[in-house]
Amino acid sequence: PGGDWAMAGANPERTSWTAEEVCGDLNVVWYRPIEAYISQNTQIIAAEGLLYISTAKGLYALIPDTGAVAWRFDTNMPLGNSPSVSDGVVYVGGHDRNLYALSSQTGQLLWSFNLALSGYDANPLIVDGRVIIGNRDGYMYAIGAHGTPRQGELIWKYKTGGPIHLAAAHKNGVIYFASNDNYAY
Repeated sequence: PGGDWAMAGANPERTSWTAEEVCGDLNVVWYRPIEAYISQNTQIIAAEGLLYISTAKGLYALIPDTGAVAWRFDTNMPLGNSPSVSDGVVYVGGHDRNLYALSSQTGQLLWSFNLALSGYDANPLIVDGRVIIGNRDGYMYAIGAHGTPRQGELIWKYKTGGPIHLAAAHKNGVIYFASNDNYAY
């Protein structure tokens, strides 16, 4: 809605499609150097009036019209992938084993989940009041989303035989993902 691209792949189905068209002559309006490394698998997320970019030193929120920094959330270790934005909250996993929930407008830390055994490479999926995210420890985690009765708490986890580096997809109440154990789940 409104041209948002709120998570990697645009939506829970990860279709990478939006009805919004881009046409005409394209020109650079602005650019912003960012001193921290930006991983090649990071997508810029456009949602709730800001652009969100994961880096090796934290999360940047930029103003789309000017490229000015709206806010920055610093981390000691790299963030693993693009964030996801839902209902005023930015969710992003880091190599420091934390899943962060931040205010989308201010970058204020709302809570973090740190019970994973390794860092996150995957982009979070937010569905049905849960943040679903795979981890390099081989588990797929479901954590209560912000504003739910179990916010920031482990709801369930599912063990695979290898690390989970990529995001899950969701369709018709089913979560789909792959693990480096050569299985799709």
